Amino acid sequence: MAKRCVIQNHSTLQVECVSSMDFCLRFGRLGIIFEIFLEVILKTKSLVTLKVLSALLAIHAHADSSTTGSASGSATIEVQPGSCVEVNKALAALPATGGTIKLAAGEFVCDSPIIVDRDNIAVIGAGSTKTIIRGAVGKPIPVFIIGTVINALQPDLKAGIPYPKRITRNISLSGVSINGSYDKQTTQPGHLECWDPLTDSSQSCGKDVGYFIRNNSLTVRRAEHVRITDIQANRSYSGGIVLEKLNLDIIMDGFSATKNAFDGFAGYETTASLFKNFKVFENYYSGISVDCDFNGNVFEDGTASKNGDNGVFSADVSNNIYRRLKVVDNANLGFYIDGMRTPAPEMKPVPGTCDNNEIHDTIISGPKFGIQINFPCKGIVINRTKIRQPKLECLSLFPGGLEISITGSTCSDSMKEISLDNKSHRISNAPAPL
Repeated sequence: MAKRCVIQNHSTLQVECVSSMDFCLRFGRLGIIFEIFLEVILKTKSLVTLKVLSALLAIHAHADSSTTGSASGSATIEVQPGSCVEVNKALAALPATGGTIKLAAGEFVCDSPIIVDRDNIAVIGAGSTKTIIRGAVGKPIPVFIIGTVINALQPDLKAGIPYPKRITRNISLSGVSINGSYDKQTTQPGHLECWDPLTDSSQSCGKDVGYFIRNNSLTVRRAEHVRITDIQANRSYSGGIVLEKLNLDIIMDGFSATKNAFDGFAGYETTASLFKNFKVFENYYSGISVDCDFNGNVFEDGTASKNGDNGVFSADVSNNIYRRLKVVDNANLGFYIDGMRTPAPEMKPVPGTCDNNEIHDTIISGPKFGIQINFPCKGIVINRTKIRQPKLECLSLFPGGLEISITGSTCSDSMKEISLDNKSHRISNAPAPL
């Protein structure tokens, strides 16, 4: 699932932010605006413009009122277990103003995806252990999609990259388990990973990946003001939960992902969002994988454990915060941080493509490398983080140009503990094996 990005012609995002993006780090979570404002002032030593503050307040007010109120005053349709065709029929039957689909306890079997591509929709299950949505056996599909499935080139967004034609807004999803039919013992990874919405068929991704949709349990694409709670995302041919194609203000609270062919959670081109109270475990690649402008987001109070590659992989992302995580017993790396390079053969680092990422109050245990930073990133913060029993190194750092602040952090084996703190806030090349 993780991939390298090449330079594109980036246009302005929908939300205007200060250059440091620190204000946007809190935009995806509900909270006290004055606390946000004060934190930005203290950290960046600059004032956020009133224009930006007013815009964020207005969007938050709109998102909270419309998302919570969209279904309460509109139609509600209850759907009993059976075929996912009935769920899509119920969605189509809701009025233009939106409404609620209630899924009873039991199993819903999908030969084609459930697609929520209209505004002001709530899909509510009986609980993630009671309402099960699954792809039919041997049917590789993206099981549940939030957003428009047909992509088209839109040069005003990014030249040469296809995106959904419209933004899907004010969606909530809760209380369901969404499962593919991937079986590691019988299915080759990457085989039939991509779904073509025009033909409702799956194939390997190949060169047309920009127009296809990967066969994830849950895909969120070009959506805004989305609330997702109490879901599981398991055994898909690609990722468990994947956000892509320009998302804004996504809050996910209480989710798990396991046994997926690639990553438990993957994210691209998403900003101002919050992901908390999660477990991503025993996925065959990374627990969390984010790249390609997944900027200004927060992960908190989650566990990434026993994944086949990394606990957290990140490349070409900036201004993300990870706090109070347990990154335990992943096969390769606890955290991996990288930036973007120019295309081959030059492969020169592009400045500013991995800056200001922070790790706080986190436990990393048992990988080959605790934290590896493979790029001249600036403004990296590692705070009150404990690395335990790495097989090779506590820290593996890019040689030269890396700016990193390490405070209150340690690395330990069964015999001793060492401090990783540095006073200069700059490390040129200082891996710290025990």
